[in-house]
Amino acid sequence: MRPTIQPADDGRTSPRFIASISHSATTPAELKVVSVVVFAACVLAFLALAGLARQPGIPAIDASTTVSVHALASPELDAVMSFITGAGATPFLATLTVLASVGLAARHRWAEALAIGFAFVGSLALNETLKGLVGRARPGFEWAVATAGPAFPSGHAMNSLVLYGVLAIVAWRLGGRRPGFAAVALATLVVIAIGASRVYLGAHWLTDVLGGALAGASWLIVVAAVVSVAAGRTFVSRSH
Repeated sequence: MRPTIQPADDGRTSPRFIASISHSATTPAELKVVSVVVFAACVLAFLALAGLARQPGIPAIDASTTVSVHALASPELDAVMSFITGAGATPFLATLTVLASVGLAARHRWAEALAIGFAFVGSLALNETLKGLVGRARPGFEWAVATAGPAFPSGHAMNSLVLYGVLAIVAWRLGGRRPGFAAVALATLVVIAIGASRVYLGAHWLTDVLGGALAGASWLIVVAAVVSVAAGRTFVSRSH
């Protein structure tokens, strides 16, 4: 009877080895490179939109989008969009920031509490600065909601992306991958809905919303980097 030849076990097929590869699939160095690339792409895209927003006249993409979205208008949808846009208003976001930061500080999660407060306050300041630099006027439709101040970039889009984004990162860091995925998915849906509501209500052009999202994503990357340095570890990874 022929003896069965067993393959040599060099450790490369063991569950522990495979798990170690999976765990280290994204190293801190790779994460930094990705963050820098994404940051640069967001900044360049934002600058392109800002240049477009400073030009006289209304870009065709803004005019056509607003017409298409407003064609869906109804009293019922008006109410829904007004409710959704409230989730990106400064008073609501400020209240959420305070509650989340205080709750985390009470649990001695100082890095996370700092990140949330720093992210939101910085986003407010940066948004006002960018609005002043670009100085784009609001759409000004008769049916639009009354909104003061420059249009580009959208404060609702920028501030909501920053706050809901940092909350999703915190959820991922504290709860792990499964709650993190759920938090990121929910934050994405909320931010998209808020942006759509601003165009529907006539408060912003589409490029205002896109500019706000790009500026918010850029600032969120900066926040993660700053807090990582302050905390002495990668902020976006789960602590053990």
